[in-house]
Amino acid sequence: MIFNDYDFSPYLRCNPTRSVLPPINVKATEVSNKDGDIFETATLGSMTIEVSARLCYRGNEQPMEVRRKLAAMLYSTTPAKLVLDDDPTRYYAAILGGESQLDNLWRTGKADLTFICNDPIAYGASVSIDIRGVLDLSVGGTYKSYPTITAVPAANTSYWRITETTSGDYIQINHAFNGTQTVVIDCENQSATLDGASAGIDVVLASNFFALAPGHTSLKTSSGAATVAYIERWL
Repeated sequence: MIFNDYDFSPYLRCNPTRSVLPPINVKATEVSNKDGDIFETATLGSMTIEVSARLCYRGNEQPMEVRRKLAAMLYSTTPAKLVLDDDPTRYYAAILGGESQLDNLWRTGKADLTFICNDPIAYGASVSIDIRGVLDLSVGGTYKSYPTITAVPAANTSYWRITETTSGDYIQINHAFNGTQTVVIDCENQSATLDGASAGIDVVLASNFFALAPGHTSLKTSSGAATVAYIERWL
């Protein structure tokens, strides 16, 4: 197990267990004089990952020193990368929960560690690809990914647009470009900047900050050079 960039293999043998899918939260509305209710939305809820850990350290350090070292390695006030031994090419954003029975680790040599994943999706490979005109793209993973697009629109143009051709969704920025400005579009946070400053007023209202669904698609830009970057995401 690797957590927060610390490799625990010299100290612990870890056996993780987790559900096939994160919890699915279904929202529905009851209607009087009607059987059942009316479906509204279904979203993924936060997930917990249980890791059964057993002490395996055989070094020369005193037990109290190992205890304090492990405590520091496990402690984090914000979610950090958690890589599990049975799935080493993907990671979760996780934080150790209060239910973890760390005291047992020192009394019996084993304990159950509870990691909380408020974002229940696993992350895989990072992808960065250049675009000039049209880019045919094969998106890996099993869940939608949100791209970040960095572009330098061509000179003497009054707008710049990127289109996800499968859905037809596009993002367009109206501006008098001179060939040196840099546009950065963050689809996850639904924001755009022009040379580091907010480009909100220049973003066309019909723009849709799209996600990339797994599978084949293509991206089309109106001018200049661009780079699309995203991280594959997995259920």
